[in-house]
Amino acid sequence: MRRTRHRTISCLLLAGLTLGGQAAALWADEASQALARQGAAELGRSRFAEALALLEKAIAADPQDGDARFLAGLALNRLGRHREALATLREAEKLKTQYRDLHFELGWALLFQGENRQAVAALSHYESLKPGRGLTQELLGRAHLALGEYDKAEAALREALRHDPRLAPTCSYYLGAIALRRGEARKGAELLEDLAQRQPDTAAGRSARDLLERRRAADRRWSFAATFAAGYDDNAVQAGRNEPLPPGLDRRRAALASTTLEAGYDLLRTPDHALRAELAFASTAYRDVAAFNATDYWARLRYWRRLADRFAANAVIEGHYGELGGDPYSRDLAFAPSLDISLAPWAVLRASYAVARSDNRLSVGPVLDRDGTAHTVGLTQFLRLSPALTARLGYFHTWSRTDGRDYDMDSDSLVAGLAWQLPGRAALDLSYARAFENYAHRNSFTGFTRRRDTDLDLVRLHLTKELTDHWSIWTTLDWVSSDSNIALYDFNRTAWALGFTFRY
Repeated sequence: MRRTRHRTISCLLLAGLTLGGQAAALWADEASQALARQGAAELGRSRFAEALALLEKAIAADPQDGDARFLAGLALNRLGRHREALATLREAEKLKTQYRDLHFELGWALLFQGENRQAVAALSHYESLKPGRGLTQELLGRAHLALGEYDKAEAALREALRHDPRLAPTCSYYLGAIALRRGEARKGAELLEDLAQRQPDTAAGRSARDLLERRRAADRRWSFAATFAAGYDDNAVQAGRNEPLPPGLDRRRAALASTTLEAGYDLLRTPDHALRAELAFASTAYRDVAAFNATDYWARLRYWRRLADRFAANAVIEGHYGELGGDPYSRDLAFAPSLDISLAPWAVLRASYAVARSDNRLSVGPVLDRDGTAHTVGLTQFLRLSPALTARLGYFHTWSRTDGRDYDMDSDSLVAGLAWQLPGRAALDLSYARAFENYAHRNSFTGFTRRRDTDLDLVRLHLTKELTDHWSIWTTLDWVSSDSNIALYDFNRTAWALGFTFRY
């Protein structure tokens, strides 16, 4: 049996928000009404998870209850679940909720979803309906800051302080960030250092200290990293080289130890340009399989340029020299430009091209000579699914032309990955690639009776935990499967490593 009646809900929230003072909260079902009242009471006690559970039951009892949806969206905002909050608040808007705070909550959710322009519109509309709330101005200041509108951001933050001096810690943090963005390094550092000293144990104070440390690190033009790792490889012979096994040589299992050193220097760095030079060295030694010990050297030049608000260009030039078993293995030179297109705050599309010239130093017959040039074109979509989770999905086509007939090849690859920021300064990266390699000529290992076709599956799991600002521990698991119509190219490989990295 349905009844319609109005009531007023007043709930005191964490940031001094007041929900209520608004009549005509429509409860169309007795069960929904009772659950929503209980949820509103939990909101007033700042018990947001408990409130959400009750409000979700209220919505299930009466899906047309826009006010219950609004209160659920409010709870989701306070729980940091802003994507869900935005969807729920949009539904409340369609159902014509009576709460004027709808636009405030929409602005909050939009801001934390990176929809800064829309956040400004929603918060400005709320300010016109209900002027004088300090937190509205603070959120407006943060949205303008994200948009690079520093004058508007500063004005909004100072207005927030005028209305509510209790917002001084967070407003001071963002005013310091604005000064740094403007290039007023001394002013910004003074604001942030003062905040960090006065409130060292608060979230604002810790954020100020972290921002100062990141800024100092960013101002340093050079960097250095050293990695030390140990692990186990159940097929060291096929460690990424995709070579057929020599006659009579089976897979070799071996423990391994590796060292990597990297150094970089910023030759140019402005808000719209960056040019960086890098050098790297890597050495991998296998127990009892010294013939496959690898040493590699790289020199790179990276360039980045912002072309417009939604476009950025990248380019990498890389030279590589490698040794295998103490003997020269390969010399390679590659050039890889790409274009990044921002489709939305949560989506970036990358169009890429790469050309690589390889000079293989192994002593082989002419038909096995891999000296040649490879071209690769690709599209990769990057998606931010949440503040802690990003995904990528890409397609690549490669055509390679070599001096030896066995290695003329075209391939298509699909690549997918997830990167997840975990609690406690940890991160997980999972990637999968599937490649379809089709070779142009009949293969010498079949007596030139048929062509080689190989399907490759590659899986990588990488888990990192930051121990300090400079030290991290990590583990990696790699799995490779090569399914070829020619037995010599058919293999599986699993490798595991545990390592420490020092960065400065």
